Amino acid sequence: VNEYDKIYNFTQNEFDALCSFTFNCGKGNLNKLTNKGKRTKQEISEKILLYNKANGKTLNGLVKRRKAEHDLFIMR
Repeated sequence: VNEYDKIYNFTQNEFDALCSFTFNCGKGNLNKLTNKGKRTKQEISEKILLYNKANGKTLNGLVKRRKAEHDLFIMR
């Protein structure tokens, strides 16, 4: 997350949301989520909600977790 903070200058809430996301999904998925620093913050906030599947199946727990991360990310 620190690597991308140099590009985006995240707020504390954005940083915390992405730390949670990365802890749960891994750095590889953070790279995909940000498109290696090419997505806007708005695009990141929208895409984070899509990481709600395990083995191709949508899981309610992951839906809730991603929603919480999304809400923290967009909180001002």
